[in-house]
Amino acid sequence: MVGNQITGNLYLGCSAGSKSRSQSYYIAEHLLLKVQIYENGILRVNIDEKLVNPQRFKLTDYDLGASHVEEQLISIGNLQDYSVREDEKIFISYNSKDKLDTYQYTIQFSPFRIEQRINDITTIIVNDKDTLMFESFEELLKLDTTKDKINEDCLAYLKSEVDNQTLEYLFGLNQRIYLGDGNSMLLENSMVKQIRQTQTSNYLKREGFVIGFKVFSKDLFGLPERSSQFLLENTDDQEPYRFSLPYITGHSKDHDESIMLYNAAETWIDILELDETDSSKNKYINVITESGQLEFFLIGSASKDRIHTPPKRVSNLLATIAGYPNLPPRFSIGFHYSKWEKETSAYRLVEYNQKFENAGIPVDVLWLDIPHTNGNRYFTFNPFTFSQQDLHKAVQSLNSKGRKIVVITDPHIKVDRDYSIYKDGLQIERDNNICKNDKIANIFIKDPQHYNFRGDCWPGQSSWIDYFNPTAQEYWSSLYDYSKFKGTTSMFHIWNDMNEPSVFNTEETVMPKQNLHVLGDGRIVPHRDTHNAYGLLMTKATYQGLLDRDDSMLRPFILTRSSFFGTQKYAAKWTGDNRANQAEVGVSLNQLLSLGISGMPFVGSDVPGFAGNPSQELFIMYYQIAAWYPFFRESDKRCHKYKIQPHSIFDEKLIETEDSFMIGEDFVIFPKLQSLQSGMSIGYFASQTLPQGNIWYDYETKEITEGDSKQKDIILDDNQRGAYVRGGSIIPIKLHGRSQSLTLAEDKPLRLDLYLDKNNEAQGKLYLDDGISFRYKKNDQFVLIHFRFENDVLTFKLDNSATDITDKFKCLKIKEINLYSKYIRYISFDVVADGVSLDYLIQDQIVKVKSKILQQNKVYINQQQQSDEVELDHQIFQEPSQQWKQITSNPNSDSAYNDSQEQTEEKINLAFELKNLNLKIADMIKLQRYDEDEYVKLLEFKRCVSYVE
Repeated sequence: MVGNQITGNLYLGCSAGSKSRSQSYYIAEHLLLKVQIYENGILRVNIDEKLVNPQRFKLTDYDLGASHVEEQLISIGNLQDYSVREDEKIFISYNSKDKLDTYQYTIQFSPFRIEQRINDITTIIVNDKDTLMFESFEELLKLDTTKDKINEDCLAYLKSEVDNQTLEYLFGLNQRIYLGDGNSMLLENSMVKQIRQTQTSNYLKREGFVIGFKVFSKDLFGLPERSSQFLLENTDDQEPYRFSLPYITGHSKDHDESIMLYNAAETWIDILELDETDSSKNKYINVITESGQLEFFLIGSASKDRIHTPPKRVSNLLATIAGYPNLPPRFSIGFHYSKWEKETSAYRLVEYNQKFENAGIPVDVLWLDIPHTNGNRYFTFNPFTFSQQDLHKAVQSLNSKGRKIVVITDPHIKVDRDYSIYKDGLQIERDNNICKNDKIANIFIKDPQHYNFRGDCWPGQSSWIDYFNPTAQEYWSSLYDYSKFKGTTSMFHIWNDMNEPSVFNTEETVMPKQNLHVLGDGRIVPHRDTHNAYGLLMTKATYQGLLDRDDSMLRPFILTRSSFFGTQKYAAKWTGDNRANQAEVGVSLNQLLSLGISGMPFVGSDVPGFAGNPSQELFIMYYQIAAWYPFFRESDKRCHKYKIQPHSIFDEKLIETEDSFMIGEDFVIFPKLQSLQSGMSIGYFASQTLPQGNIWYDYETKEITEGDSKQKDIILDDNQRGAYVRGGSIIPIKLHGRSQSLTLAEDKPLRLDLYLDKNNEAQGKLYLDDGISFRYKKNDQFVLIHFRFENDVLTFKLDNSATDITDKFKCLKIKEINLYSKYIRYISFDVVADGVSLDYLIQDQIVKVKSKILQQNKVYINQQQQSDEVELDHQIFQEPSQQWKQITSNPNSDSAYNDSQEQTEEKINLAFELKNLNLKIADMIKLQRYDEDEYVKLLEFKRCVSYVE
């Protein structure tokens, strides 16, 4: 035990769980264990071979800091101050810095165990079933093989239980050929011969490992990018999970715990339900990985704090290890229009830009796929369709409307000695074939004979960048410089596709596992060891390139298809090519929830599906749910979009609910996942479960429902979105007017929507920064305003007052305040004199808006000075205008709203007018017949009518 690290030897065999061990020729006997513990109970475990194969690949040594953030892992100091040793066991006890969690780890060397206990609750036991095994077929190379030695091996009995197909896959032979003749000796000798041939050939050596975890939770989540349900199912009767982001988290009523497996080789995982005598239904996770060292982190929480709950704390610990995502540029949370077209041009960009503007459809980004390039050569533009002059005009056109452009750059480089990217890469390898700055230089992935690998992809014959080599990283980053990627400006952002990496002419259309990476220290490792982290290293290099081109001043936007721990620091992710059918709507939701809970919040899917012909109903279903997704790649006629991170509703009764999701703490969404047609009527099924303990407002109608955590099947029409707002929320809304991009809407006024809870109280936050730079992070240049409404007083409190940001937003105004409650259906207050500016509100730390709405429908602003409320000379809020109706009720009345017969008839007439108005606007959009004045008038009239029930 030295510092914060425990080091020890492990000895494995067939009887590792008992005192007497029996060595197997198939198992590496001598292993080296290293254990480290960091602040807040993060436990890091590394197991490697000690004797025969001590050079297994360790990802965190060679990922160039991409998958983890070492400086965020703070040592607790000398472990001897927190531990006690008794024989074969070490007991560690440590409190989190905020004292909410006490971590107790027990490390046992023989038989090997690690037990995690949090606040006296057992949460994880490592190797509980003694399944730890490191494959070591090299031992067989040393044998003087005899029938007796093979048959005496403690694992020999397993061969009789293995089916013929598996045996043939493992050893390249068919058992029936030998056992049919009863010649078992011939079988044994052939197996050994096959193993020896494999180990001494160019094929990969077999060096897999197995490890098991007992998790004391019955509900497990994670392993994202699956098309199955959000909740991980048992695999007793199905194939094991095969995944690229190896993260599993367990949730129970009293605790959450997670396993982060840091290995990029192909991995399979089984989830089994243990036969327990109690009702806990604990799960056993068995992991089989193809190669590399075994490295994993254990994290968890059993906090009882109402704010710092176990799910939140586990998410924070995950980000502590893998890295926190940077805030994306503001435009990227808007609407993205992307369509693969065989023929595209700068003129086409201008045309789309104008069409969206004319139609009044908000769009923030237009995308360019491979056809924009010169013959599928990335970092180029087709000289005929994107001439320098035409591209410049397109950039000016989009820039004038506040829109951006995303272009694609894939990792495969066309083999063409006249193509500068390929030619320069070869030149770097020739000029620096020994070393460069004490680093071995390599640009392209090699084949098993150490030549540049060539395979087929979109450009035809291609070579792939070796992002695990520091020189290749630097080379790729340099390609985004404006002097090299000619025609681009700061409004250009990047799409990294095909980065699993995909290769068309291989068995599984991915990079062959025996291909080679040349690391910076000269070590050569097979692609098998690095496969799942290849896309991560690509996005790291791309991100650095975009930083460098703009002197680290602007936030890059990158979209990736492949992801691993750490990707969230560099890129957004979409779920890959999908099909246009109703089943994909639910699949996309489960995928986004799994990615979000695994540390990838900025995610989305292709809408309404990449391949196929979507129906009108599918368009409605997919667009309405995707409008709430963090990344939305298409367009939709919505006026505002929230920056969100989806997560499950962690109510014990709702833990298995996966057909709805929450946005922060204020919105819950029940999407349309299935259409229903009955005659001429079209509706949609949705499953509604409103969490208990709150009242919930329908986002569209403002109707109130009491949450009871009971599932109800509901039917929605085209216009209903299934969105509800929690009572007690204050939601800031951007009044963008006629601005059709987030950039142009930046200085537009705000509206505050107050949804009161049962106690007539509400609170919310407003975060503001410049939306483009890192000054929010480097210089704390942001504004965070807390709103609180209680005792008829609306309070504004400023958390941060960075001067530059305050100046930037001093003209940003709150134009309207809308209030909804159980007894006041709707009140809108228009702010006098074009609104009250945030500059005025934040002159002091606390400013109050005093409301007498329940009595006299008046709102005044008051400034707190030395604990005394001083009423200002002017009333800044007008009386509610006549077009807005205050609907009150007697709490003791049987009727929720006491309308006169005349008022009721007026509302019915308005409802019919609104329905006809919707049809008229829809016809205008469908036929693209726009009389601008009439269109604007119709929308304004609709806005007025919509707020009357």
